[in-house]
Amino acid sequence: MAPSSMLRRMLMAALVVMAGAAHADAGRSRFTLHCAGCHQLDGSGATEIGVPPMKGVIGNFLRLPAGRDFLVQVPGSSQSALDDAQLASELNWIIRTMAEQSMPPDFQPYSETEVHALRNHRPENITALRRKITDELRALGHPVN
Repeated sequence: MAPSSMLRRMLMAALVVMAGAAHADAGRSRFTLHCAGCHQLDGSGATEIGVPPMKGVIGNFLRLPAGRDFLVQVPGSSQSALDDAQLASELNWIIRTMAEQSMPPDFQPYSETEVHALRNHRPENITALRRKITDELRALGHPVN
């Protein structure tokens, strides 16, 4: 292999690694700014004041269509300052980072179009909806708090 060809390949590999790191940093930064105030930096929540954990359980919501919708429609998501593309990206980052074993094997990332549609169709009583979803998930054997 010619030295210039090898150098090009090494530069391309470095760019791919740097792009991945930048994406992870953007996800962590947005989480810190928009979510960690309530859900804590590690996603553990603050159950004593009614803020549920994300870590280890958020993927279970993806097991039900209503649960998937809920993650976009919850006020912290639907009313955030993030645009639809940023919110889709952030939800995908949170799920990949915090779902652990709870993420279903057939997880499909959120798209900007999906987020836009769900943000514009907010449930009337988000608390009752969360209770219904968590009751269904528990009945199916999937832990949620």
